[in-house]
Amino acid sequence: MVGGEVKKAEVEQCLSSLARELVLADKPYSLENVGGGWQFLTRPEYAKMLKKLVEVHRKENLTKAQLETLSVIAYSQPITRFDIESIRGVGCSPVLKVLQERNFARVVGRADKLGAPVLYGTTRHFLEVFGMGDIAELPERDEIMTMFKEKLHSGQDQEKKSQDA
Repeated sequence: MVGGEVKKAEVEQCLSSLARELVLADKPYSLENVGGGWQFLTRPEYAKMLKKLVEVHRKENLTKAQLETLSVIAYSQPITRFDIESIRGVGCSPVLKVLQERNFARVVGRADKLGAPVLYGTTRHFLEVFGMGDIAELPERDEIMTMFKEKLHSGQDQEKKSQDA
């Protein structure tokens, strides 16, 4: 109905239906729910061809300090600068400024504490770059620890094999 109210659930249902139709039609692109919104994305099997045609490719390089700070924000948001610094053990004002400039972190409000310090959270850009539709898709702490342990053990196994050879 033109000019009438449309419910969010109806729009989501239509977009999901369109996404399924694109998959069935074997199009070189798909409609994906990313960062709380919908985007047309090139299917992975066409990525190499597209990169050759389009030379504009922006790489998001983050330093170790930026990644650490961003991780603290992502897992603890909303969070104050003081709390970030308490967790990391170092000052983070310059890092926070860069993360905000590059649209990975943003001010989401003020804490209900003395001085009403600024609260930080992640952005939609953060979700898009890390391929998540929602912050709830972050891996749980136990998953991360399991991955690190597996990586550590596989590295030790490879080192042992090369020593035995």
